[in-house]
Amino acid sequence: MKYIFSSILFALLFVACTDDDVKPTASLNTAPSITSPATGGSYVLKEDQAGETFAVFSFTEADFGYQSAISYKLEFDRVGNNFANALPLSTVNGLEINDVTVGKVNGLLIGAFGIVDTINATPFEFRVCASVSAEIPSLCSTPITLDVLPFPDVVVYDSLSIPGSYQGWDPSSRETVIFSRKNDGIYNGYIYMNADDTKYKFAQGWSWDVNWGDDGNDGTLDPGGADIPIDQLAGMYYIECDLNQLSRLHRKTDWGVLGSATPTGDGSDTDLAWDADRGVLTITMDLTPGELRFRANDDDAMNLGDTFANGKLEVDGDPIVIGEAGNYTIDLDLMVGDYTYKIEKN
Repeated sequence: MKYIFSSILFALLFVACTDDDVKPTASLNTAPSITSPATGGSYVLKEDQAGETFAVFSFTEADFGYQSAISYKLEFDRVGNNFANALPLSTVNGLEINDVTVGKVNGLLIGAFGIVDTINATPFEFRVCASVSAEIPSLCSTPITLDVLPFPDVVVYDSLSIPGSYQGWDPSSRETVIFSRKNDGIYNGYIYMNADDTKYKFAQGWSWDVNWGDDGNDGTLDPGGADIPIDQLAGMYYIECDLNQLSRLHRKTDWGVLGSATPTGDGSDTDLAWDADRGVLTITMDLTPGELRFRANDDDAMNLGDTFANGKLEVDGDPIVIGEAGNYTIDLDLMVGDYTYKIEKN
């Protein structure tokens, strides 16, 4: 009996230790480290370089203790803010980020951070955070500090934040904002609502101290009023608020491109898709020499073009000229102070 018992115990131990039962265990071993650019650098942003790369960020690999696909997010915030209001710039799976443009950084400096000093550069901290799973804490690099000076002719827009159920009811977020482009109490802009049947409010000053809702859901704003419901699907929403008249509206928008440069010509749109990592609407498609423009909901009533050929879009602006046939990636960024776009040949 002793030998039979020993044999059974050995078999149980063997089964318990098979490879099938070995689960990878995460250990937060090594955070990424930014190797380029060097901390202390200074950048003067210029409008005629808006489409060019702001800087190439290189970094070392993170180690979570087991083999897994790792994503790396580059983000930045004001020095001393401890990344409390960090804004994402790009997310990749490799060890280099080279798609952050001068125009995007400049737009965030103006629209999200409200930079007004165009003589003295403002210091910002940049870091890279590695992630393998929502259940495992991210590993973030030691920040580097870069001094950044925006375009000398910037316009600072007054803004309202749009806290809601889609973003954790956070009035301090610089990512969910609409702007008063004339600083006249009338605010509008686009917010991507990432959930169905969401709710939101308007907040001023990056806190709940001053906020508006809609007690009757009748389009009239009430100070400290009820949450405003959106009984529709997730998507890009145009949001407008007039604090002079205490009125508001929201409208779902589905954006596309059309024009003689696109496969369907000027007769129908080719839809753009949301890229959550980069915060832009995008598509990769073949283009021919000709023109294109952006519009929403297959309707020319919501039409954007580029009259000054500077990467900034205007309502009913001139079509964008495509000079060479090829495969292109088209990005539309509606969530900064100025609506911008990027068209790059692959």
